[in-house]
Amino acid sequence: LSFLLPFLKRFQSFHDTIIKSEETTMPNLPFDYKTWIRQQYDDSIQFKEIGADHYELGNAAGNVTIRFYDNDLVEISITRKKDNEIQYYLHFQIKDKKHAQQMYLEMIEALKAMEDEQVVKILLCCSSGFTTSYFAQRLNEAAKQLSLDYEFDATSYFDLYSRAEGYDMILIAPQIGYMLKKFKKALPKKRVCQIPTSLFASYNTGAAFSFIQEQLKEHRQQSQEKSALLENCRLDCPMHQETVLAIAELYDGNSIQVYIHIYKKGAVLFDDVVIKPNFQKVVLFDLIQYALAQVDSIDLIVLAVPGIIKEGTIIDFPQRGLKNYPMKKRIEERFHIKTTLINNTNAVALGYAHLHPEHEIVTYHSQPYGKPMGGQGSVVHQTLINGLCGISGEIKFFLPRMQFSNELARLAKTDFGTQEIVTNALLPTISLIGPDIIVLRAPLINDLEELKKRIATFIPCDAMPEIVMIEDIKPFLFRGIAEYACSFLQETE
Repeated sequence: LSFLLPFLKRFQSFHDTIIKSEETTMPNLPFDYKTWIRQQYDDSIQFKEIGADHYELGNAAGNVTIRFYDNDLVEISITRKKDNEIQYYLHFQIKDKKHAQQMYLEMIEALKAMEDEQVVKILLCCSSGFTTSYFAQRLNEAAKQLSLDYEFDATSYFDLYSRAEGYDMILIAPQIGYMLKKFKKALPKKRVCQIPTSLFASYNTGAAFSFIQEQLKEHRQQSQEKSALLENCRLDCPMHQETVLAIAELYDGNSIQVYIHIYKKGAVLFDDVVIKPNFQKVVLFDLIQYALAQVDSIDLIVLAVPGIIKEGTIIDFPQRGLKNYPMKKRIEERFHIKTTLINNTNAVALGYAHLHPEHEIVTYHSQPYGKPMGGQGSVVHQTLINGLCGISGEIKFFLPRMQFSNELARLAKTDFGTQEIVTNALLPTISLIGPDIIVLRAPLINDLEELKKRIATFIPCDAMPEIVMIEDIKPFLFRGIAEYACSFLQETE
């Protein structure tokens, strides 16, 4: 048989060459993704095949749903068990084997990361933190004896905002019950409750666990009813006859929500949302590819994204590692569709101005929860101010050099500190362009009148702009995108 070895080696070499050639020349062909997923055995994750186009996976921390649709479309979502909140949600179209595999592995990574968050962390809060510290200690001892997945800590209300982000539930003592409404408004993503007086006074741990379980159950039901993360934002827009794809990124402090809308003849034809843990995980090219599979053709792509946008073409966004990145050019080269970009804060300002034409000069300021840096957008007589190289509204270039009572990172964790940051961020804008209205999104600011008084100490009363607070910015965001798309289409006709 030794004389056959050279022939066998040649055949193996020829076979390897053919396989390598196929992988090189045909990298984008769809493959049997369902079979590949079934083969990814992991004893820490349960797998169940509900139907030919429906898989469910899960571990102690979360449940995964995978659905398959026509045109090689795949939908993946992860729901966290402890609060029934959707933590991960995406669509993509299978175009490349390695990319599809990476999407699955990224999901598994996110699912396993939830195991570290399985314990329900509860923060007790009172005026000094002394009485709640003792109660937290008693609760931890009882939870350990009963093998309950609860972990308790305590703090004073002065430090609540700086510590709240790492907890699932906030319980405030009866003596500061008058602050409940304020805390709920400042922490909309958290379950904030007041401990019943009889329960707190007796340090009744058993009753406390029953109360906590009832509150968490009610919170889950409310989340399901609202479906806030997947809420549609339907809007008639003044576009022409074109089919326009609008992709908008919003940051809520815990994750990145990317909204996908397709407009046809001015009406919303399709809308969806993708939820990602951070900016690095948002791949715009994938989202565009997925959107293209929903309609026959798209005439224009509009991206509303964070960062400095230069003339609708180039983006500077350090958080994503982008510096003078020619986003418009790259998208048009790949998809052969006209594309333009707008800063998402500017889009909100533009949308608000067009929905409120009674205001001549509108400034929108966004101050995300717990973040020292926000952003601004200004519109004068229905015209967006972009500034040289898109620098208008980039307060990060001057805010850190201003004088503050404490570090910006510390101030951003309190309501009074956030008022100081917002005041210093708005004063230059008020002085330079004199808006007649300031639209504000700042979850940590509970007392708008106090903010107005603070600003009024610097600005003459007759030059003080009207200041309004908004919570849901999506209607203004997509109206701004629609107006921007209209202007772009008119200029390119």
